[in-house]
Amino acid sequence: MIIRFFIILYILSQTLNACVCSSQINSSYNDYKNYIITRLSKQEEVLKILQKSIETNKNTIITQINIIEKNNKILSNDLLEINRKIFEFKKQNEMR
Repeated sequence: MIIRFFIILYILSQTLNACVCSSQINSSYNDYKNYIITRLSKQEEVLKILQKSIETNKNTIITQINIIEKNNKILSNDLLEINRKIFEFKKQNEMR
């Protein structure tokens, strides 16, 4: 009977210690949770800025590609014209 009484006292003392620490544990957990939420929010903001920058760069590159393609078409047409003139000059030279 006495042993059971001491066992019950021991269990109660362990439970009381857990109850005393639970508020500190809960507070610590909430502080850490808030810290993580704050850090993740900051990272989310930075990622949004990065995404916007990537979109801007993508649009700039697309514009540059379009300009280069237009220039290539113009150069190709110029090259064809030059080749045509060379052919005509050769033909005229051969006829002389």
